[in-house]
Amino acid sequence: MSTEGKKIDQFNIYKAFGSRAYLINCQRFDQLLPLPIIWRPYNLKWINSLPVQLQTFLSNMTGKGKLESWEVLVSRKLKQTDYYRANLTNADAWTLHPKDRNSEEFMQALPRIIARIEAGDYPPQQAGYYDLISELWL
Repeated sequence: MSTEGKKIDQFNIYKAFGSRAYLINCQRFDQLLPLPIIWRPYNLKWINSLPVQLQTFLSNMTGKGKLESWEVLVSRKLKQTDYYRANLTNADAWTLHPKDRNSEEFMQALPRIIARIEAGDYPPQQAGYYDLISELWL
């Protein structure tokens, strides 16, 4: 299944995971553990063909390797299971994807953004856009 999702009843389901906030069943999520170790590609191409355990050893010894993002690790595990990430598809349930979620300005504004969303208040220009339009909220 592709990462674009499939509609089932009132949900779109995906085998890809992201770093947005989700309501999750922690006990079920724990069943995904341990997550697979996936290293980002090395500049020295021959290292990429080594077994994961050896890549891990070299990365620990040299401090040079970088693990893939948490989203990639969880997505890989989801693909190996019967679990999915689900988004509600009704008009009362929507998500915003903040592109600048690591900025200081966004982090300081986040409590106000959450309060506005919970109150049903949002900028009219945001309607219909998945990515959060920061200028409208900050």
